[in-house]
Amino acid sequence: MLKVKIAGTGAFLPERCLTNDDLAQLVETSDEWIRTRTGIRKRHLLPEGQPPAEMGIAAARAALAAAGIDHPQVDLLIAATNVPEQPIPGTAPHIALGLELSGEPAFLDIKAGCAGFVYGLALASGCLATGMFQNALVV
Repeated sequence: MLKVKIAGTGAFLPERCLTNDDLAQLVETSDEWIRTRTGIRKRHLLPEGQPPAEMGIAAARAALAAAGIDHPQVDLLIAATNVPEQPIPGTAPHIALGLELSGEPAFLDIKAGCAGFVYGLALASGCLATGMFQNALVV
């Protein structure tokens, strides 16, 4: 079995933020109530009309740059999301198109809640270890 490593990571956060105090102005809650129960202080929101896949594309580009991997080398793309633009096709094909992946890459979506990214890493690791794929991208 081949060894697998994480070669690079990337992230993207939209500029617009919604804080717990902002939420408290909309519904009956408080920063303290939300923070003690969830640990969440703020959430970043996409601008109206911007598809979620664009976040994945930006984060993927950052990860590929950090890894020193050119996007045509990616032959497996796994998108972990709970908010796809549409049920079919999923988010992974949109990200693959946005990255202009070449060849015949495999791509799929994973919908597993907050653990989706961890499941994506496990799946990518297993696929890479078989030697069937050379470079996987988990978004």
